[in-house]
Amino acid sequence: MFLKWLMIISFLANIMNPVNDIQHKEVDLKTENGLQSIHVLQVDSSNPFIDIKPVLSHDQVFGFETVSAMALRHKAIAAVNGGFFYNCGQPVGMVMVNGNLITAPEGITPVFAITETGKPYIGNIELKIICKIRGISFPVDGINRLPKGEEIILYTQDYGYSTRVNKQATNFIIKEHRLEKIICSNKPVRIPPESKVLVITDGPKKDLTKNHLEIGDNIEFEFFIKPSFKIRHALQIGPWLVKNGRVVVENWEPIIGVTNVAAPRTALGITGEGKVIFVTVDGRQKHSRGMTLKQLAEYMIQLGVKNGAALDGGASTTFYYNGKVVNRPSLGHERMVGGSICVVFPGK
Repeated sequence: MFLKWLMIISFLANIMNPVNDIQHKEVDLKTENGLQSIHVLQVDSSNPFIDIKPVLSHDQVFGFETVSAMALRHKAIAAVNGGFFYNCGQPVGMVMVNGNLITAPEGITPVFAITETGKPYIGNIELKIICKIRGISFPVDGINRLPKGEEIILYTQDYGYSTRVNKQATNFIIKEHRLEKIICSNKPVRIPPESKVLVITDGPKKDLTKNHLEIGDNIEFEFFIKPSFKIRHALQIGPWLVKNGRVVVENWEPIIGVTNVAAPRTALGITGEGKVIFVTVDGRQKHSRGMTLKQLAEYMIQLGVKNGAALDGGASTTFYYNGKVVNRPSLGHERMVGGSICVVFPGK
């Protein structure tokens, strides 16, 4: 009986002290490219006192910020640079934080997600957004991005102050599922506080709502995600490095380009035991040359990773731990990036 109680006390003490489930190590590894300076973080996301979440620069779609600034704002114990981003800092692909969808999946690269139960996942995610107005249902082409030709796009507070749409469009201002105003304009429209804006650019799709809407009408949006498990956080990453314990690196990837050149790298993976692994490799410096994606994938497998993918690398590669940047970014200082992945203690 005493032994049973001792085991229970030990189990509870481990859960309530989340630091036990966050392990950091620095590795100096000799490879065919020369010495490599590597940082590795292993996290048990099943611990309810630990959360792994994406953080956007300034907590919105547009803009740039250092990893350390994002980590400090969110009181993170650890953080690495996030996925790829466009010219103005917008994330490439899906971002979801605390169940709030900010941007949608795009392309063929995988998504890293944390379920509501804390289980990590890396794989494809599909999304469909349906708008319902007065018994009419129609698909929405995207969320919080600029329209590509004739499209229907939903904008939320996460996008920023305005829609940034500089083409003729009909803008539906929605607050608490109620249509507040209709604005036809060829200029950006302000996104009012606590509101959304549904933008329909000129073209045949405009007829979907023609003569069907009045101020005060109820407008609903439904989000269908596959796989169907409940997602707490998600971030599109990639390209794939490891699938089912095997290296799957191509010589050329759409986002990265040539993959067989040694460079600074950042990656994320999930072990067979369900632990989340973060890895950074310094590069383009005397103390560390950097790795090709194939070398990075092989190293991830050595760490026990069964499924893993690359994050943004090069000058973006940054590893923050316990209050400071512990790797040596190739620029000699932190690069401003579009987002990061932070390990935090919820409620702190």
